[in-house]
Amino acid sequence: MKIRIILPVQHNDFFVEITQKEIAEHHLPTTTVDVVTLGSRGPTSIQCALEEAESVLPVVDEVRKAAQDGCDAVIINCMGDPGLDAARGALRDGPLVVGPCQTAIATVSQLADRFCIVTVLDDVVPLFHKLLRVYHADSRCVGVLAIGVEVLDLGNHDLVRERLIATSRRALQELGAQAIILGCTGFVGMATAVRAALGVPVIDPVPVALRECEKLVMLGLRPSHLAHFPP
Repeated sequence: MKIRIILPVQHNDFFVEITQKEIAEHHLPTTTVDVVTLGSRGPTSIQCALEEAESVLPVVDEVRKAAQDGCDAVIINCMGDPGLDAARGALRDGPLVVGPCQTAIATVSQLADRFCIVTVLDDVVPLFHKLLRVYHADSRCVGVLAIGVEVLDLGNHDLVRERLIATSRRALQELGAQAIILGCTGFVGMATAVRAALGVPVIDPVPVALRECEKLVMLGLRPSHLAHFPP
């Protein structure tokens, strides 16, 4: 099985390296995974609706390339799921396309009745509320909280870990959350520490999306052509 992870931003060595490192232990030995970016196209990070929109057409182009390269599945590696519907409709017989936010919400719904999304900045909170409505999960989400760290500063692991734990604890104590979704794929690898500190399910969307790809491909399941119309 061949899976491609598309980082929907301009090339950034740090994002590529940390993604490759953190997903290495989260796939089957028979699965090969590669990580690509949008090169010089698209935004440098996605922290608002405009940057999300700038990534959509380059993402669709990368999905088409993945189809040409024989990929079985593609992950759009951003919690905004930018271009997900467009990518699914780009090719009738293209690869399975998975969005981390959609899969994280589906997963947490099996583990808790109430959850909170903990993300990077207040600027992206409205984007999550929109997605929660689209994915029919707004009634189960008790809130979307931000840790106040820019995406391009996520390399400061100690600061990010400390703020994730503190903000997630606030979600449990003040909002009544029973589980946490890490609301940025740049938080990859942080779930273990947050889970150990709080003792509740903490969803890391990147490995969850990766395992979802493997499951769906192995079961031979694909999006319905009645829901995603190709051009």
